[in-house]
Amino acid sequence: MNIQGIQLLRRLGLPGPRAETIFREVSEVNLDELYNGSTRGSALFAFDSSEPITQNPLYEKNVRKYNVPRTEFLKTLEQLAEQMLRKGVRGKDLTFMAHQTYIPEDISFSGRVAIYTEGEVGNFFVEGIEGLRKGSTDFNPTFVYQCPFVSCALRTSQGIWLRQGVNFPGRYLEQLMRQVRLIPGDPNVDFEIYKDNEQLFYHDLFLGKK
Repeated sequence: MNIQGIQLLRRLGLPGPRAETIFREVSEVNLDELYNGSTRGSALFAFDSSEPITQNPLYEKNVRKYNVPRTEFLKTLEQLAEQMLRKGVRGKDLTFMAHQTYIPEDISFSGRVAIYTEGEVGNFFVEGIEGLRKGSTDFNPTFVYQCPFVSCALRTSQGIWLRQGVNFPGRYLEQLMRQVRLIPGDPNVDFEIYKDNEQLFYHDLFLGKK
């Protein structure tokens, strides 16, 4: 995960997971809001904010902890900061993020959106699975959609399903195309969809080009 990418998503108005907050100091966190309605505690992350948005995800430096109870929030934050410092991250570059923990049972679909361009033309891809994709495993999508575009204009009449093992609702496909296609730099974006309220959100972004 890349904190610069996540911050760009939020500046563009693309939604994140529930009660997400990005901060440098614990005083910036509203714990009442973070834990309101949460049944699984918070997910807490530490990042190196000096890593560029084009950083290969294989080389990113970040640490995380899930299901953090409110009573353990400060202690866990200090532990993650210490781990990052041991990795050689400078204190001034430490940036944190927290949101409510979600698990596979909370998610209806997840996947990624990628854009690959050559000059003014390119292809827009959406691939995903039912449930929650595990980032630590090889990704074998059950649905894959491809749509060509020219000068940011999608040619939806030429869009095709390369794989359609499950029925991914068209409204989500339209939302992904509408929200991601205008991000410059060949974005690669991870998304999930909550089961209970059917809300789509984005949790990571890196760019293939500067």
